[in-house]
Amino acid sequence: MNGKRKIAVLAAVCALALIASAKVVEADLTGDATAHVYVDVVANIAVGVIDSNVDLGEIQTGDVVGEITFRIDANVEQVKLGVVASNLYKGDVPTGTAGYQIPVSGSGAFVDPNAANPTEGGSKTLPWTTTQVVDADQWLYNSTGLQEYESNQGGHFSQDVDVTVTWNQPDPELPTGEYSGWVKLVAEIDPV
Repeated sequence: MNGKRKIAVLAAVCALALIASAKVVEADLTGDATAHVYVDVVANIAVGVIDSNVDLGEIQTGDVVGEITFRIDANVEQVKLGVVASNLYKGDVPTGTAGYQIPVSGSGAFVDPNAANPTEGGSKTLPWTTTQVVDADQWLYNSTGLQEYESNQGGHFSQDVDVTVTWNQPDPELPTGEYSGWVKLVAEIDPV
């Protein structure tokens, strides 16, 4: 082998060694790892009312029936529902001159979700369990216990709920005017 050829071979071997060492250096400068990540989705619920000002019509004497539509959105299938309803007071004042009022009546409130039924053979009529309770503002009201309902929507409870409450006006001499009060839907879910 002549000198030029030896130098050329030696140069080629050195070049290959540099290339090989450069690849090793590049491989040592990069890397990766993977981490497992997770999040727990917790139970949540939102309750609203479709129309917050419901006209019950006119009455002389007898029953006044009101249907109020609420909206529930929850990420669980089972929701416990209950109702609280006040008496109706002249001028929306529970401590009026003579305490003019139209009391809540009937055996309970009718609670009818659009896509759910009571569990364990329960009834959609929730009986009044507490009657004529006075709050801090002197409103008399009735309340039901909670009844569990199960949605047929596959994993969630997102639907309107119609609540029917009855009042009775037995006094033919009750002064004329507007009598008003409130109805509340109570909704509860178990934490998951």
